[in-house]
Amino acid sequence: MNASKKNKVTVPNTLPPVGGANPLPASGAPMPPVGWVPVKPAGARAFAPPLKSQVEQASAVAQELRATNAYAQFLGAKVPAAGAVADALDFAARWSVEVEAAEKWLEYVKNQAQLAWSFTRGLLEPLKAPLALETARDPAFDKELPLLKALVTARNTVAKRGAANRAARKRSAKKAASEPAKPTAHAPDASPGAPSA
Repeated sequence: MNASKKNKVTVPNTLPPVGGANPLPASGAPMPPVGWVPVKPAGARAFAPPLKSQVEQASAVAQELRATNAYAQFLGAKVPAAGAVADALDFAARWSVEVEAAEKWLEYVKNQAQLAWSFTRGLLEPLKAPLALETARDPAFDKELPLLKALVTARNTVAKRGAANRAARKRSAKKAASEPAKPTAHAPDASPGAPSA
């Protein structure tokens, strides 16, 4: 299953906004079709993104092609049909509009997530000390609220793991540097006057 689809939240968006973020969208961002994978454009020529001016003019050019017979009259049958070119221009331009909208949407939702998580971390920070104190005081509490504990202490856990890995690498490097270098074996020199093969 696609990871993004697997992790998509389906709970109705009725939660109150926090941290200055706006309310959650009613339906959220659309998902790509199931099983979709990126496909390279056909043809050997490397894809060059359209210029902004080309995207802006595409729909007007399509209208021009549909409104006149000059294309077929002067360019003849050796070129793609005017209708096919017009439809392709409109279709490609509309996908470019979707790209622009998606980029703006991504910038927006990233900012909203930052605001919400900044506020939420402010609620979680005061829980660290009481959770640690209660865990040390009462062994029975060690089995309670395991998910909350893991969430609250996630950054500390990652930092400790990183420090342990760095220390292990440092010990390995120190050990390797202290070991004497192994002598390199050399082939015996041929004796003077020895018959050659």
